[in-house]
Amino acid sequence: SDDWYDVTDGMGFSLTVKDPLMVDPNALDDKASWRPSAYEGGSPGFDDAGDIVELGAIVINEIVPDAEAGQPDWIELHNTTDQAIDIGGWFLSDDADDRMRYEIASGTVLGAGGYLVFEADATFDNADDPGCRVPFGLSRNGETLYLHSGAAGVLTGYSVQEKFDASERGVSMGRHRKSTGGYNFVSLSVPTPGAANAQPK
Repeated sequence: SDDWYDVTDGMGFSLTVKDPLMVDPNALDDKASWRPSAYEGGSPGFDDAGDIVELGAIVINEIVPDAEAGQPDWIELHNTTDQAIDIGGWFLSDDADDRMRYEIASGTVLGAGGYLVFEADATFDNADDPGCRVPFGLSRNGETLYLHSGAAGVLTGYSVQEKFDASERGVSMGRHRKSTGGYNFVSLSVPTPGAANAQPK
C-alpha cells in the first residue's frame, strides 16, 4: 500500500518483514508487520535490523512556525525510548523533493526520553551552519516537515513527517496523545521547548 511508509513509495527503500521468524503469515497484509529497509536498495542476502532505530523512536514533537517578533522559529525532536540515540548525520527538511536540506551535526546524541531544540537562525535557516545545505524556514500557513535518518551523507530508512496547518503568531504546535493511543499534531496552550508538551490550546 502506497501510504504505509513514505520512503518505500518511490525513494528506493524496500519493505522488510520486522521479524521473519515470528510473523504470522496471515498478518503480512498488515503495515505493523513491516518496516522500511535501513538502506536504499534494501538488504538482499543480509539482515539490516541492527542498522536502524525502531519506528517511532525519534519524533518531531513540537514546532513554532511563526515566532514572536525577535524570536526564532524552532523544531523540537523527542526520543521516546529509554536508550540514548545518536542522530548525528540525520536530516531535517520542509521539501519532499529535497529531504537533506539540513544535516544534524555528527556526534549529536539524544538522551533517553530527551528533547532537542533546533532554532532556525542558528541551524536550519542559517547558511553559515556547516549542516545547512539549503536554508529553510517554517511556513505559518502550514506545510509538511520531514525527519530522516542518515549516514555518510545519504538517507537511511528511518523517516518521520508531520503535516501542520496554519498557525497563530507565537503559538507552538505539537504532538498530543489521544485516548485511542494515537497522536494528533495540534496547537498547544503554551510552548514548551526542551520539555514535555502542554495541553492543546
